[in-house]
Formats: sequence, structure tokens, C-alpha cells
Amino acid sequence: MTRFYTTHSAARSFSILLMILLGITLASCSSTAPKPKPPTEPKMPSHAVSQNEISSSYATLFDLSNPHVSPKVAVVQDGSSLRATFTNAVKLPLAKAAIGATVTKVDFLGKEGCSEGGVPYPCAKVTYDIMGTNGKPLLTNSTGYAIFEHGKWLVAKTTICGLLSLATSNGGKVSTPPGCA
Repeated sequence: MTRFYTTHSAARSFSILLMILLGITLASCSSTAPKPKPPTEPKMPSHAVSQNEISSSYATLFDLSNPHVSPKVAVVQDGSSLRATFTNAVKLPLAKAAIGATVTKVDFLGKEGCSEGGVPYPCAKVTYDIMGTNGKPLLTNSTGYAIFEHGKWLVAKTTICGLLSLATSNGGKVSTPPGCA
């Protein structure tokens, strides 16, 4: 009977040892397993790259002497909703005098600054001049916004809608262009 007790005791000790080793193995695996990452901010390019992209978007949008609408739609937040408005805007006499924009300053804002500007985060506050065909500014030190959406910087819809409202006003009465409401 002693022999059975010893065998049973050895089997029991082996089971305990196996459980301890299994526990240590699982603990060491779980401590080295990758932990879930918290949600991250959108991956944005460097500020220098962003400033160049913002400048390019503003230049494309305000080149109203170019009657092609598709490039303008592509650089504006929700630009497709403004296609009809852009089509009409490039026909205005004032439009033929504008050949783009020169961005003079870009300030990248935090969530609070974007919210105060009425645009989604991430965003930037942009100071720009609309340039005329003679190389001189038609409109200086204008302020607008750019937003980072789907991996690229776009002119914020509020920026262009504000200007279009003024440009399409009738007898001093400011109206909201289609797509801006």
C-alpha cells in the first residue's frame, strides 16, 4: 500500500509542478503580449509638408481665372456639395481677376481652437492674400481655415462659403450659396 501512496503522491506532485510551470508560462506570455493601443490622433505629415499642402489647396481654390471646377471641388471640405456654386462663381467678372492665393501664415490649432473656429480637429488657421492677374493682391490678410481629412489638407468649407456669400450678394443683401447651408 505504501507503494501506491508513493506513486499517487508522485503523480500529484508532478501535476502541481506542471500547473505551476503552466501558470508561469502564461504569466510571462501575457506580460510580453502587445497591449491594445489607445485611439491615436490622425497621422499627419510634418508642419512643413502640411504648410505646402495647405498653400497648394488655397492656390488651386482661388485660381478663379481657371474655369475648371473639379480641381476646386477636390481641395475643399465637402467640395462636391459646392460644385454648382463653383460653376457659377467662375463665371463672375470678379473671378477672372483672381489667379490664386498666397498663404502668408499657418497656425496649427488644438481641438479647442478648431472648435472655436467652427471646424473639425485637426485644423489650421490660415492667413492668405488672393492674388490678381497683375501680381498684386486683390484681397489681403484674409483669414480662413484648413482641415485635415482623409489624409490630406483641405480648405474648410466655412472659409469659401463666407467669401462666396459676399461675392454672390445682390444689392448688399448677402445670400447663402447652394451647398453652403
